[in-house]
Amino acid sequence: MREFLDWQKAREVVRSSTSCAAARGDPRHELDKAKRPHRPPHPEQDEAIEAATTAIVNKLLHSPTVHLKEAARESDAPSS
Repeated sequence: MREFLDWQKAREVVRSSTSCAAARGDPRHELDKAKRPHRPPHPEQDEAIEAATTAIVNKLLHSPTVHLKEAARESDAPSS
């Protein structure tokens, strides 16, 4: 039961992190705005830019997500 509750809390943290990222806006939308005044990149360049953007967003959200998961686990830890 404890494992299930921990899993459920972790899922809620992931949802919160995802909501936080969504509130900041879709990075693809920002990329599209940045590309408009310039000539279109080659498909390979476009894929590389999208991959880099996704990696940056993931790296930015990783640490806060890990800390939120740890905090959720610790909040229900039995007192010693």
